[in-house]
Formats: sequence, C-alpha cells, structure tokens
Amino acid sequence: MHPTLEKVDTLYRSLREDVQTLADRHVEAKAEVDKLNEELNNLKAATREEAMKIEQSRNELDQEKNEFEAFRTEALQQMETYREELEVEKKGFEESRQASEKSLQEERGALTLEIQEFVREKGVKESELEKIALQLEEERSEFENYRSAAQSELERNLEANEADRRALEEERLRFQQTRDETMAELQTEHSRLEKDKDTFESTRSGILAELTTERGELTSAVEEFERMRNEATQKLDAEKAKVRDQEVEVEKIREELVQQKWKLVRERKHYDEERKQLARLLLGMGEKISTNGIGNQAEDVLGDELDLSSLQRELPVYNGEIGEAQLLGTVPVYPSTTVGDIRSFIAEKYVSSPGFSLKKRTTPIRRSADNNQALDYFRPGDYVITQVGDNKTPEKATP
Repeated sequence: MHPTLEKVDTLYRSLREDVQTLADRHVEAKAEVDKLNEELNNLKAATREEAMKIEQSRNELDQEKNEFEAFRTEALQQMETYREELEVEKKGFEESRQASEKSLQEERGALTLEIQEFVREKGVKESELEKIALQLEEERSEFENYRSAAQSELERNLEANEADRRALEEERLRFQQTRDETMAELQTEHSRLEKDKDTFESTRSGILAELTTERGELTSAVEEFERMRNEATQKLDAEKAKVRDQEVEVEKIREELVQQKWKLVRERKHYDEERKQLARLLLGMGEKISTNGIGNQAEDVLGDELDLSSLQRELPVYNGEIGEAQLLGTVPVYPSTTVGDIRSFIAEKYVSSPGFSLKKRTTPIRRSADNNQALDYFRPGDYVITQVGDNKTPEKATP
C-alpha cells in the first residue's frame, strides 16, 4: 500500500476514533442533561408546592387578621357601650344624690322651722303660764286678804254664802282644768315633735343606706368593667403576638424560597458555561453543530415558568449607620446589574452630594469593583451604607 494512503487511512481511523469518542461523550452529556432536567423539574415542583403553601399561609393569615379586626371592633363597641351605660348610671346617681341632698336640706329646714316655732310657742306658753301664775299669786294674795278680812263675816254668813263657796270651788276647778288642758296640749306637741324627729332620723338613715348600696353596686360595676377591659387587652396582646410570629414564619419561608431561586440561577449560569465550552469543543473538531441546539434545550429546561428577570433582590441602603431611622430605601438587583449600576442608582435616587462613598456592611466599596456583577459581589443579607449627610427624600425603587 502506498505510504500516503496508509497515512490517510491511519488519519481516518484516528479521526473516526475521535469522532466515536466525541459521540460517546455526547451521549454522556445528553444523559447528564436529562438528569439535570429531572432535577430541575423536581425543583420546580417543590417551588410550586412551597408557593402554594405560602399562598395558603397568607390566606389563613388574612382570614385570622380579618377575624381579629372584627373581634377588636366588637370589643371597642362593647367598651364604648359599657362606658356610655356607666356615664348614664353615674349621671342618674348624681341626680339622685342631688335630689336626696335637696330633699334632706328641705326637710332639715322645715324641721328647724318647726323646732323654732315650737321653741317660740313654748316661750309664749311659758310666758302665759308665768302671767297666769302671777295672776294666781295676786288673786291668792287678794283672796287671803279677802279671806282674812271677811273670815269673820264668812263665818257669820257661812250658811248664807254657801252658794258663793260653791261658785269659788267651781272657778278653782275650771282653772285647774284649764291648766291641765294646757299642759296636755304642750305634752302632745312635744310628743309630735319627737315623732317627727324620729321619722326624720329614720328617713335619713334609709337614704344613707340606699346611697351606700348604690355606691357598692356602682363600685362592683366599675370593677367588672375593669376586669373585662383587662381580659380584652390580654386577648388583644396574645393575638398580636400570634400574628407577629406568623409574619416571622412567612418571612423565613419567603427567604428560603428566594435562596432556592438564586441557587437555581447560579446552577443555570454554570450549565451555560459548560454548554458553551462543549459547543466550542465540537466546533474545534470540525463538527457542524450549532450552538443553538443545546442552548435551546437549556432554555426549554427552564421554560417560561421561571422568569429570571423577576428574580430580583432588594439591597437596603442606610445613611451613615444601620438603623430603621437611617434607612434611605432599597436598590433592585437583577442578574445583569453591576456594582457601578448600584452606585449610579444611589447617586440618582438618594444622595445629592458628589464624592460620596459606599460600604458593604463595614467594608468600603472601591471604584475598581464597579464592573463586578452585583449578584456575585453582594450576598443575601448584605446592605449598603452611604457616608454622606445631605440626602434626598427616599423614593420607591423602580426596576
């Protein structure tokens, strides 16, 4: 055989072996792609399941929030109703107390007037009795004088003056009767005043007892209202704590889902690099293979369900130091965003002074890092601090 033919044959066999090797590698790469497709489908299913769980949790949280708002509204209405009823009862109690005090004052004034009238009448009666006593004394003196002067004549005319004696005796009896009647009237008036005094004391004691009872009932009502208000406050605090715990749990789930999405993005970038290397290797060996072949397979693997443009991450920006009061806003970070884009976004939206500096946490961000990809430079949980005092009013970051 001709040496040239042998070389061609040897070269052909070598080329065929290389092609066979490449074909075997292509089969292995295809199997690896199928495996990655299966893992990606599993990851999609898990992502959809997590999204459904998150949506269910959000619906349950909204339902509990609505129930809590209804309970809070009802509790506030009941508290307002209790307060109004308490104000009405308090107003009624004040009116009753004022009426009782007014009645007591009127009765006390009437009793005082009656006592004064009694004292005045008693003085008048005593004056009359003294006058009567003086008159009786004068009459007794006159009678004694008359009896002394006329003793002899009376003795002489005893039988003749029996009628006069009987008249005098009747006069004395009438005087005694008049005096007894006057004393009886005074005693009756005194008894009546004593009964009026006892009646007044009994009425006053009854009113004081009623006021004491009403005060006790009002105190019990106020204590019951305070107890119900404390119970409502405790229930409200418990519901708030429960809602906060649920919000924290939902935030954790959302963070885990975001981490899984970013992990999928990094795996896709790694897969694109391997696809490009394999395409370059096949083109170098003379195969007429288009880079769109495997590339389109990768696009089909991801599908339309995973929109990479929606996988943005928000980077918080603080003024001088970290803190809620120093938060200027957030910067949206996309797969194509660079560190320089973030610097320009902050200069346009939040910072008005030129020459400002940035820090990633506590590490300064140099100008030489502006060409780096933001997703590679910043990790989840990172934040940016601006070293400048004069800031613009924070605006809502737009994609």
